[in-house]
Amino acid sequence: MILIIGGAYQGKHRYAVEHYPDRTIYYVQSLIKEALEKQTDPALYIEKLAKEEPEAVFTLDDVGCGIVPIDKKDRDYRETAGRIGCNLAAQAQRVIRVCCGIGQVIK
Repeated sequence: MILIIGGAYQGKHRYAVEHYPDRTIYYVQSLIKEALEKQTDPALYIEKLAKEEPEAVFTLDDVGCGIVPIDKKDRDYRETAGRIGCNLAAQAQRVIRVCCGIGQVIK
């Protein structure tokens, strides 16, 4: 499994498509929202998906920087995304940070 992280609109998806064209690409934020809509634990939902598709590429927005949201729901979402990112990074064969469309392998 490959994890690609970076800020919003930094070229993560394009990088994934260019470098891993034959792999399934998942956007972690969408998976979190999908799990919450199904009233499922997002961490378990994504962990199961990662195990079922070990060749998949997951992209994850870095949401842990910047101003802390006032709304508790938004803070909880950021914490969930951060914890899931840590879990995916630990499982990933490779982790790539993308900034301005340039990928830097960090694991």
